[in-house]
Amino acid sequence: MRAIALLGRHWPELGPLALVELEDGGALALSRGAKPKTYAHKDPNEDAALLVRLPVGALLAIADGFNGFDAAELVIERVRAGAERFVMSSGEAFCAHVRDLLDDVRTRLPRGSESRSCLVLAALHGTRCELASFGDAFAFRARSPLPLIPQNAMLVGSERGAREIDPARSKLRYQRAPSERIALVSDGVINFMLDPSEIPDLLATAASDLECARTIALAALRGGAGDNVAVAAFAGDTGL
Repeated sequence: MRAIALLGRHWPELGPLALVELEDGGALALSRGAKPKTYAHKDPNEDAALLVRLPVGALLAIADGFNGFDAAELVIERVRAGAERFVMSSGEAFCAHVRDLLDDVRTRLPRGSESRSCLVLAALHGTRCELASFGDAFAFRARSPLPLIPQNAMLVGSERGAREIDPARSKLRYQRAPSERIALVSDGVINFMLDPSEIPDLLATAASDLECARTIALAALRGGAGDNVAVAAFAGDTGL
């Protein structure tokens, strides 16, 4: 297993854009943003991004925390620990692993913690892509005009029980074409890109995953991002 991650705590200054990639595919971008947040917050950069490559597939995740980065960092840590389970499962088994993840994070947060996180997670195995999304973190595929899963009210770390999740509102499965790029983004991208509808075309035309992640993140920064920005992009082979 090979993994790369970017954590907001390491990028607390306005302006800089962190970029990292794996040689055989996949890239991450992360920034505090271009301008200070205008809403109450605990830490300057509460986003986090993860990419894991396995012999049998790939796993991408974006976590967008609030009331501190604790929940976002914890969910990224636990997603990485369970990467093989997510990639190898499908359907109800995948949903079960997601529910276990939510319960795991909730119980590991310190008692009384108010830290919570949005999350979007993509598990790629062969031509199959399993998605789960909570809050306002989003997934896009090349040339598909809208986010694959709409915003919902479930947050990681919430006291609401994971068994109450409605899979129809937080889960999606689709067949991925060879080398079809997928991107996961935090709401700092959606809210500050001048035209987020450009994302699917960027996924289809970018020369590399690194270029794709950089271009999307820079578009949000140039739009005056008053929030944290995180992107994960992947177009590699996950064939069996």
